[in-house]
Amino acid sequence: MNSLDSIKINEESRRIILDSTYRKIIYPAQYTWVVAQYLLKSMQYKKGFWYLINLYERDSTFKEPVIEIFVNIDQIMDMKKILVSTFYTYAILDPLVCEVVNNRPIILRPDIVENKLNKVKEMIYYIQYYREQRKKG
Repeated sequence: MNSLDSIKINEESRRIILDSTYRKIIYPAQYTWVVAQYLLKSMQYKKGFWYLINLYERDSTFKEPVIEIFVNIDQIMDMKKILVSTFYTYAILDPLVCEVVNNRPIILRPDIVENKLNKVKEMIYYIQYYREQRKKG
């Protein structure tokens, strides 16, 4: 197998694959604003950002507040890099996308990953737009 046929599994991904209880925390039946806020306040940023990505994607009422959070954080951290990293950490192992069989992920719905990636790209577009607006004054 060459490097193009494999993915690198980091510790977070390994934990998601091996720990079904942890997997349920990362991928709840329903993402909530309350849990997203708790994760951010408790400095579990990547998990909190994952919740916000899912809230943005699934409920239009959360689009504006999610973008507002990301735009504000972007003033101190590069949200483009963070969103891409968060997406690649969690999207592939989402139970809506893959099934874990014998501790190995089997991707069944790449279309869902692609749709979520498009939402992340949309969020990045808004963040970049607001970056440009800040530069203009």
